[in-house]
Amino acid sequence: MGEGRIKKNIKSIFIGKKKIKERIITAFFPSMALSFLLFLFGPLDLSYTAESFVNYTVFDIFPSCLKFFVIIFFVLFLVSWLPGGKLHAWISSLYTGLVIAFYVQGNFLNIDLGVLDGTMINWQDYGDNALLNLFVFSMIFVIPFLLHYISGKLWKRFVVFSSILLIIMHIVPLVIMFVRQESKIENYFMETDGEYVLGDENIIVFVLDMTSQRAINDMLDTYPDALDPFHDFSFYDNYNTEVFGTFPCMTTLLTHQAYNYEIPYMDWFYNSWHSDDAQTFYKEMKKQGWTTRFYNNIKESAGRYENEYGLIENIKKITNKEPVKINKSAFRKLIKLSFYRYFPLIMKAPFWIYTGDLNNMISKSSVQGGWDNIQTIQKLLSDGISVGDEEKSFILYHYQGAHPLYQLDKDGKISSKSTDESAQLAGYFYAISQYIEHMKSLHIYDNSSIIITADHGDINYPQAILFIKPPHQRQENMTVSHAPLTQFEFLPTIAKLAGVEIDNFGPSFFEIPENEEVLRCIGITYKNKELPREKTKNHNAIRQYCYMGDSDTLHEMMINGDYEVIYTPYSYY
Repeated sequence: MGEGRIKKNIKSIFIGKKKIKERIITAFFPSMALSFLLFLFGPLDLSYTAESFVNYTVFDIFPSCLKFFVIIFFVLFLVSWLPGGKLHAWISSLYTGLVIAFYVQGNFLNIDLGVLDGTMINWQDYGDNALLNLFVFSMIFVIPFLLHYISGKLWKRFVVFSSILLIIMHIVPLVIMFVRQESKIENYFMETDGEYVLGDENIIVFVLDMTSQRAINDMLDTYPDALDPFHDFSFYDNYNTEVFGTFPCMTTLLTHQAYNYEIPYMDWFYNSWHSDDAQTFYKEMKKQGWTTRFYNNIKESAGRYENEYGLIENIKKITNKEPVKINKSAFRKLIKLSFYRYFPLIMKAPFWIYTGDLNNMISKSSVQGGWDNIQTIQKLLSDGISVGDEEKSFILYHYQGAHPLYQLDKDGKISSKSTDESAQLAGYFYAISQYIEHMKSLHIYDNSSIIITADHGDINYPQAILFIKPPHQRQENMTVSHAPLTQFEFLPTIAKLAGVEIDNFGPSFFEIPENEEVLRCIGITYKNKELPREKTKNHNAIRQYCYMGDSDTLHEMMINGDYEVIYTPYSYY
């Protein structure tokens, strides 16, 4: 009797009263809702939300997302539809429970884990939150299973209608997303071909992201010879930046404009690049025969390529739409990011990614790709540089520097495993030293100016590095200056090195005395719970430190919490 009941129960798992035709609806809609959320809406919504940071649009990746969605949906549907009995109900309940729990997680349960800028997350700090999150997630997940136990009819209605509702709830914002994205599509691009072709006379600027004097000191502790090739340079160890972050520092550096946090950042990008200072500087450089080319992330320095068009030589107008090829590795990371968004906190760690890797998402058939500085360093080391037709070139490169992820070894090669800050920084300085050696062999070193700097320092030591070699400067040892400098002297310095006169442009780095007392301010963006966040993405305030002195003075103020809070209603980060 007991054996017969066991066989009957086992049989009921695989064989039920419902025929295969009757199982279509309860298999179709949960399968579609789950695959739609994770593999179509999720990646597209994340890409649209991150449009300030990525160099592709939802239109570029939609065909790949659609194909992925269709394949996954078909697999999930077959897995749920073909089995009979309780197994079918369990699988459909699994899909329904997951998609509802994922929806609630992605929209209501996620906590602020910071920007995925390569900085590793200390997951152990979120233990209590993770357990509470998992409990709520699990309670939502089991709802369809409980309903199936209570009533088959009630279960069927819940599974079908909740799935349809979630699909509709995601289709509507998806349509809105495409309409809005269409109005933002650029007709300009950054030409990346010939980035290592120089002129007879040059001003070369290397910007190493997030590199402070502290990072340099740490590098020298491990690699004491890393700066030996740079003895012709002068080091300025008291260089203040506008705010901690590539935005807005790169824009300030390149346009001579202070960050205006009271207007939307896209408006500030436009105003900065169309300011009298920026327009005059770049047009005067052009009049004096200088060709200006920048190789950096346009999203953080200008917002749109169009803002730099006509000023920067390698910003071109698109004449023919070229086919887009999706980088499979970057696309897989985008799918991982979708999982990262919807999975409960305790399960997020395996799906963590560095969002900078998404900038490799698309490639085109010519020179319209994005700026991948890690790969370009490999090109520099293997192929070197050359001299082209330009007589005078002003070229800027924005490299990863001390910013995570750490992928370079001390020789500038991509490592098969993660390195560390000092090794990567030593690798960049080695690559730059090779660049300089090539300049010497091509006999263009002496009459060229070279600047090695950073857009900003690190969170605890926000002052940036600054090394300068003016033309014809040769010396046995690197000299050091303690002059209190700011990013507002950068463009006047370029103008001076280029021999371009601009009225009322302000002093260059060379014109600030070491003993001059200058009140300088630097801001650290953060999230202030006491201030409004309606218009911000994440950070809604700045801790502004105003100081007279050097990096030690600034660091002491930061330790003591001696700052002014400034509300930033329109936040980039």
